[in-house]
Amino acid sequence: YSKEEIDNFLAAFSNFDISMETLFEVICTCLNDMPAAPDSFSSSEDAANKASAGEALRYILTSWFKQSGAVYEKQHPKFFRTVASFVGSSKDPRINPLKLMILRNNFDSHEDTSKPFYRSIIEQTKQMKELPPDDVLFTTKLFKQFPVKEIADSVTYVMFNIYSNIGPSELHDGSWQGEDRPIRAPHLHLLSVVFNHLAFLCNVDILFAKNDDDRADVLSKVIELGKIFRKNGNYEGMAAVGGVLGGSSIARLKKAWSALDSKSVKQAKKLEEIVAGLKNYKVYKELAKSTSGPYLPWIAPKLTELRFLYDGNSKVDDDGNIDYTFLQQAGYSINNYLQFNQTKISALGLSESQEIIAILEDVTLFDVNIVDDKLYEQSLKVQPLK
Repeated sequence: YSKEEIDNFLAAFSNFDISMETLFEVICTCLNDMPAAPDSFSSSEDAANKASAGEALRYILTSWFKQSGAVYEKQHPKFFRTVASFVGSSKDPRINPLKLMILRNNFDSHEDTSKPFYRSIIEQTKQMKELPPDDVLFTTKLFKQFPVKEIADSVTYVMFNIYSNIGPSELHDGSWQGEDRPIRAPHLHLLSVVFNHLAFLCNVDILFAKNDDDRADVLSKVIELGKIFRKNGNYEGMAAVGGVLGGSSIARLKKAWSALDSKSVKQAKKLEEIVAGLKNYKVYKELAKSTSGPYLPWIAPKLTELRFLYDGNSKVDDDGNIDYTFLQQAGYSINNYLQFNQTKISALGLSESQEIIAILEDVTLFDVNIVDDKLYEQSLKVQPLK
């Protein structure tokens, strides 16, 4: 099997009722049965086959640590220590690079779910408030206080940290849906919370601006924020901004839109076009495909793709065996989304602000429909219906 096939298998295998414990047992047995070097009595063909198999098994272990090591270390520490102990006790010198990687913790993630921000979100999700939000939440906080570039860098910092923690299992069938999604897909859930909170902050800064001139100024800055996200490859943030600009509360503000220059209006329309779901997100997918270097993918199109993939296929073939082709398709799709989540955040060249990060993480969860109604009420106050 190619390395890509192995990566795809590891991303999707537990989605097909194969436990890591079972897989690890097989790997251990194969590696223990395999000599560190071919003996002198082996035929050249036999030696080559053993070397090839050994390389594949070592690659499986290395790839698994990179993909899921951080997740298992936090959620299944006993099993993680078992695997790490096995690797550490191996006398095969070809395992040494993996030993070094484990010692250096290169597979570990940037953040973990023990942070107060994460704990707060999980707890709030369990007790979602159905009452209208307090008026104090509808206070402008971003665009009149901070430069747009600083806002963009801080949002990207928060979002990329969460993206870096997402493991393949969070993209398995149904993990991101249902009441237990904060447990089965905690980082996807957190990413959606930050996405919605960013959209909320943008809406509030526009709708609750002091006057029409300030409103037009903030609207132009929100458009600029989306432009920076697009340029720098934060497509999750770009989608949040595009949704704000095309949302019913903002799109109807004719006074604010008419005060913008034609270039800003054109940029806004382009952002809306990219995040529209027409033709299966064709415009966005073409943009992502043409992007060079690491970027933060937009999760919504990927979840739509996976939903169709899971619903439209059977996990087993006619003989009741695991459908390997389908497993490869699922693994490829998952790895495609996670392809940049091992990128060091320092490589992104961000100038984040701790003050802005604190605002982004200061989230109070309310029913989305209730919040949208409140925002639309303010939109009507700003520009009443004729």
